[in-house]
Amino acid sequence: MLVQVEAPKPSKPINSEFRGLFQFNDSSDWQVEDAEYVFDANDDITIQVCDDGVFMVNEWSDEDESQTFHKAFNNIEDAMEYAVRTVAWKGR
Repeated sequence: MLVQVEAPKPSKPINSEFRGLFQFNDSSDWQVEDAEYVFDANDDITIQVCDDGVFMVNEWSDEDESQTFHKAFNNIEDAMEYAVRTVAWKGR
């Protein structure tokens, strides 16, 4: 028996200076994919919204055709800050 589970959305408004840098993409099929936040400046950097309330920072590589998991967070604000300050600006 399959039970539909809604992806957790933040229970309070996102209080982050980084909120305006991401677009929220809701899942069209919860059984296939999670909802995610996509970084506007680089759509290879995403924050996966997991069913258990965890936010996972990921990065896609066209060169390797693979996705790298960077870190998991219990709140979206910390995940956004990490994605911008650490993943997006690495090597600069």
